[in-house]
Amino acid sequence: MRPRMLSSRARMQVKILVSAFLSIAMLITGGLFLSANAGVRSVAGIAVADLNVTATGDVVIGHAGVLTDLVRTGLTPALAPRGITVKSVGGNSLAIARSIRGGSLPADLFVSADANVNQLLTGDANGNKVRWFGAFARNAFVVLYSPNSQYRAEFDKAQRGEQPWYEPLKRPGVKVARSNPDDDPDGYYALFVAQLAEKFSGEAGLKQQILGDDRNPA
Repeated sequence: MRPRMLSSRARMQVKILVSAFLSIAMLITGGLFLSANAGVRSVAGIAVADLNVTATGDVVIGHAGVLTDLVRTGLTPALAPRGITVKSVGGNSLAIARSIRGGSLPADLFVSADANVNQLLTGDANGNKVRWFGAFARNAFVVLYSPNSQYRAEFDKAQRGEQPWYEPLKRPGVKVARSNPDDDPDGYYALFVAQLAEKFSGEAGLKQQILGDDRNPA
């Protein structure tokens, strides 16, 4: 089914929304970043999907969970005075993209934690859901540890730079949580970071030792 034509008012609403989104993103992140090292940094991308703006001015945004605060406390109140109501649907970027492609999520905008995820919505094979997209922000990949961990002293040493960050993760009994690489860019970023650590440390098998198999529900 061909996407329906939008009224001039609806088109203007989408233009205003994209402009506001990028402006707020610049204020929060400190600037626009159009490229980054995928092995260390994640790059967020905004895409205009098949447009489904209704006469009431509602705009549906499917977005990565990491961008929830940006959408709900930054963008939503900024657009309210213009009569535009934002409906926020957050989740894992790849899962959100598949929902848009399959039709269960009729999003007007898609904001991913990795601009490359937009490829799932681009082209004839993917229903031409995305017509254009651009990278607008970047973020560092970090390791978080519990202050109640029995290995806190080890993690503190790594934080101070007294030993590599991955050394505490090699300790027996340390439980590591990471997201599913099939649903969430953070999941495969974790694998990339571990691969880089193995390469530059020269420790064969380091990635397997700290993360296990790529798909590892445990």
